[in-house]
Amino acid sequence: MTRTTDKTQFKCLIGNLKHLENNNAILEDYLLNKCRFLEGRGKTVIIMAIDNIPEVVVCLDNKTNLRPEAKAVI
Repeated sequence: MTRTTDKTQFKCLIGNLKHLENNNAILEDYLLNKCRFLEGRGKTVIIMAIDNIPEVVVCLDNKTNLRPEAKAVI
């Protein structure tokens, strides 16, 4: 997504690690390692980057965030 605000244009990427890597986000080794560690533990990691620089990282614990009826819906 690209957004223009007050004549300033910026690019916003939101997604998982693979999505950001595929879209050339600037990912430092520390962030890569931390995200891979969390994903290896079954967590969902969502990253928001502005102009290819990560600004927000959200980690969801899939076991505690699922509603009881989620399995039946899927």
